[in-house]
Amino acid sequence: MIKPSQSLPPFADYHMHLTSEEVACRMTEKLSEEVLGSFKPSRRNADDMIAVLDASGVQKAFALSNAYQWGMDFLNVPAEEEYEMVKFENDFTAHEVAKYPDRLFPFFSINPLKAYSIEEMDRCVNQLGLHGLKLHFTNSNVDLRQPEHLAALKNVLTHADKLNLPVLIHFLSRSPQFGAGDAQIFMDEIVSKLPNLKIQMAHLGCGGFTDKMIEMFDAFIEGFEKNPQLDKKRFVMDIAAVISDGSKPLTMALTPEQEIRITDQIRRWGVEHVLFATDWPIFEPAEYVAMVKTKLHLTGAELETMLQNKWLFED
Repeated sequence: MIKPSQSLPPFADYHMHLTSEEVACRMTEKLSEEVLGSFKPSRRNADDMIAVLDASGVQKAFALSNAYQWGMDFLNVPAEEEYEMVKFENDFTAHEVAKYPDRLFPFFSINPLKAYSIEEMDRCVNQLGLHGLKLHFTNSNVDLRQPEHLAALKNVLTHADKLNLPVLIHFLSRSPQFGAGDAQIFMDEIVSKLPNLKIQMAHLGCGGFTDKMIEMFDAFIEGFEKNPQLDKKRFVMDIAAVISDGSKPLTMALTPEQEIRITDQIRRWGVEHVLFATDWPIFEPAEYVAMVKTKLHLTGAELETMLQNKWLFED
């Protein structure tokens, strides 16, 4: 571990959320404390995001839409209203990032199982000028072991490939069978068949820290080692909110053994293929840098490689 003063600020935060007042209110109204814990949904706009970046000396960010949440079954949005609210949220994202086009890289979002998904992708690209796609498998109830879900996801990601969209994926199913087999399905049926698609896996390959995250990260590491045709330059991991002492909402404290295990996994995967990311508003960049330095056993050079990664911004 190294001292906080020994490194430059991150070049970019690759996982930050924009949130409209409307979706924040709906989440507060419909989601229980069991789901949210102590997290309090609230409006987060581009000015808020830029202020956080400036306070930490960060130059760029991926700004993510929360539009997929309007397609969550938990929010109980009437079917006749759902797509209009998805459009509203993606419009909110487009309006906000337009204030800072040189600093914020915008991602729209959808539930990939919905009938309107392709229509909304085209609208966001052609009318709103948004550059990336965020998918949240857990909240969208995506299960790759269900053939109709896999077919719908293939359709969406094939279209994303045609549109040259990078895709950020929160990869975790609600199914009790979720595990390494899901990672294998994803690599076999999606990654290997769309070799040009740029994919960012949130939270080191699994949605939030659990023992499943270590299992899933191992599965991706082993899958890429067995198939040298898969390209890590187009398939990266982010560390959003999984390196924690448990003091923040929706996070869990790592044990010393887990810290060592995750550090070893990052080295085996390749630190140059891991992105610094906070999951803001869970963490702010400066405090998360300090957390990473405390909890991961990376060398100074390894940490700098991660913090100064310019993935997509140099393309």
